[in-house]
Amino acid sequence: MNIYKLPRFNISGKFSNIKRLKTVLETLPLEISNILPENNALHNNPPLYGFTLLNKNQIPKCYTNNNKEAEVIVVNEYRIEVRTNKFNGSKARINCISKNANNRLL
Repeated sequence: MNIYKLPRFNISGKFSNIKRLKTVLETLPLEISNILPENNALHNNPPLYGFTLLNKNQIPKCYTNNNKEAEVIVVNEYRIEVRTNKFNGSKARINCISKNANNRLL
């Protein structure tokens, strides 16, 4: 995967505690493919964002850097579209998380 699309976890400041570090270290990747848009540039605001799940049982919840939950639309068993409000400024971040059958974060 593109290195700029890999998850990043803040573990400094108010996020610097052992419990958070353990959670981050135990987190697995959400298995997805066919991410759109393909580049990281914010051409549309709000962005048109979607991806295909490799496991249809891992429907995620998605959040924005505006600290708001985004709307997750299940198009079919595997295709997900994420709808957000307009982002302030030129930077946008959408984070999606789920849990597997063992209740482990993805």
